[in-house]
Amino acid sequence: MKKAIAAIAAAVMLAGCSGSTQSDNHSESSHSSESVTQSTTQNAASTSQTTSASTAPTSLTTSATTSAQQTTAQEQKPAADTRKPVILLGGGNIYHLLGKPFDPEQYLSYGDDTDRHPKLTFTGKVDTNHAGSYPIKASITDASGNVLEKDMTVRVVSSIPKGTQSAQRSTTFAEFAERYKGSGNSYGIDVSQWQGDIDFNAVKAAGCSFVFIRVGTYFSSGTVDTYFAANLKNALAAGLDVGAYVYCAVTDKAQAVKCAQWVNAQLGNAPLNLPVAFDWEEISGFQNYGASTGDVCDAYLAFKAEIEKNGRSTIVYSNRELAAKLWNEQCVSSGYWLADYTERADNAGCPFRQVGVGRINGINAPVDINVRFKAQA
Repeated sequence: MKKAIAAIAAAVMLAGCSGSTQSDNHSESSHSSESVTQSTTQNAASTSQTTSASTAPTSLTTSATTSAQQTTAQEQKPAADTRKPVILLGGGNIYHLLGKPFDPEQYLSYGDDTDRHPKLTFTGKVDTNHAGSYPIKASITDASGNVLEKDMTVRVVSSIPKGTQSAQRSTTFAEFAERYKGSGNSYGIDVSQWQGDIDFNAVKAAGCSFVFIRVGTYFSSGTVDTYFAANLKNALAAGLDVGAYVYCAVTDKAQAVKCAQWVNAQLGNAPLNLPVAFDWEEISGFQNYGASTGDVCDAYLAFKAEIEKNGRSTIVYSNRELAAKLWNEQCVSSGYWLADYTERADNAGCPFRQVGVGRINGINAPVDINVRFKAQA
């Protein structure tokens, strides 16, 4: 669905992340929903800044980096901040090219709930002149003195192992419905331009009862999904329950309000009976944004308030790991749209769960399959 959700999958081998490893068609750059594990130093480095001035092989014993100018403790320290920083992406096993300067900022995405500029330090030796495995310990400290420590192993190699791709067996919509059947459960899809022209009457006839439609993407401004208008019109005409989602990459309340206003403008008076989903996945290199995880939560709440002015509800799209690390209780108090492609049957108290990628009559491309749980609907 998104960049961040897909990025977690991509970092399993590179940085040893745990948790769900799913991706979906919500990503603006790819329509594939396959789960991919990838190991590349180039991708990791593209969203971070290295503090090393030398390109020669280096042997490090202790190093410290910081993503931005430290703010004062007086500015950042809340009255009772006891929460540790979090690693949003990376850690564990790292593959690093022989002869390249090593900087852990390239391999970790991290943040804190209140401190916009937590400090990363590490101890240990990484000799980039010699291939081998080097254990190090990364420590992330916020302005309140809370410390998160992470043991990591840096594997200095002459070439980065190629990523592995998990098997994604072809599954029909009916097979998903059977796998996740339950009293009162219903089944649906989420779609974007990557599915092309859709026959929503055929989709409904195949047993689909609801659909989430991508409005578009929003960075500093909005870009409408090329199939949004047609998908919205035709899904409503087919009698499906309809919700919407937007890939929103903002980190402050003012921009979140603008995103919501843009979404409201695109939806007009469309009679949605499902929520508008807030899809935020910009976790790669998070420490470079000058934002806290609390800022992102506040941005969603501002988005929510603006959407609700038009009588609509909202929901956060997330996997379990990000729900625990990024989103606070206020954001997910009534559940969230859970992305989880594992075989587990539970819904973590969430009203909707995206369970995998499959095929359905009426769409000539793979599509994300979702379950709506009666108890939470």
